[in-house]
Amino acid sequence: MRGLIVLLLFASMAAILVGCRTEPSSAPTSVPPSPTTAEQTRSTPPAVITSAPQPASTSEPLRSMTPIVPTVSKPNPTPPATTIPLPPAPQGASGIEGQTLIGPTCPVERLDSPCPDKPYQATLVVLNQSGTEVKRFDTNADGLFRVELPPGTYTLAPQSPGRLPRAGQQAVQVTSGQFTSITITYDSGIR
Repeated sequence: MRGLIVLLLFASMAAILVGCRTEPSSAPTSVPPSPTTAEQTRSTPPAVITSAPQPASTSEPLRSMTPIVPTVSKPNPTPPATTIPLPPAPQGASGIEGQTLIGPTCPVERLDSPCPDKPYQATLVVLNQSGTEVKRFDTNADGLFRVELPPGTYTLAPQSPGRLPRAGQQAVQVTSGQFTSITITYDSGIR
């Protein structure tokens, strides 16, 4: 009888490890526990086998085994960002408007888990053609900005708090009665 218990125990462990399902056999499925296994059953959850009687044919003790159950993770959907638009530009005014972004925002982008650039609050400096600072301003929390400037050619110089994040300068042509729209993307340094 003890040999039958050992055989059933090994068959069930093999089925768990291989991931196979075995058909029910005609062998009895419940055997009254011996005193030593009854004590183990009370102290150990049924899914974890902590020990088993050692078969006479091997000299190596059995090790504890826990069945491995794969977990399935679902991507967390990102709620849509709500951006508060800037108020309308004054009639007949000219200048530069746009948004500052930062990216990448995660180390690996996958199809099932996109990682778009995010709005970034930054300080921007407007330089004239001779490289003199004309204006310095901060974008709002959504990275949006609008600055009035007379018509002309300017360079927009994004400022960085350190080595990263950083963004390159952009040349901008301002036309009379219009706001030139641009997007500045800061490199976050995440790879």
